[in-house]
Amino acid sequence: MFTFLLSLVIICAFVVAEDSSLLADEKTWKECLEENSMTMEDLKSYTNIAEAPEELLCLVKCINTKTGVIGEDGQIDFEKIKLIPTIAKMDEGKQNELKECAKNVGPIKECSDIEKLRSCLPEGIKE
Repeated sequence: MFTFLLSLVIICAFVVAEDSSLLADEKTWKECLEENSMTMEDLKSYTNIAEAPEELLCLVKCINTKTGVIGEDGQIDFEKIKLIPTIAKMDEGKQNELKECAKNVGPIKECSDIEKLRSCLPEGIKE
């Protein structure tokens, strides 16, 4: 369960960083949960990111978009991703691998595109 929640945090860019615009605040969470007909209780029921249903992928896309990690054109802002604490702790080589992998995924236009990013997460946090 912890690994799943950590993965969700990373993918959602629920970031506590110097740039407070990256913080997915309560309002953002509420809006995205409502847009996807979900509740915080629903999130507790997911234990495996590999089996994430469409509404969870849409929630992740929504939060990333509202925090600016995913631009309106679907492109990922890699400077913002590097502010995610787990990513910031990675060595530069691993960060570059993540960036290159995410570039190969292409733009995030549909909720299902979030699933493609799963393969880019470092081992140990993508289960």
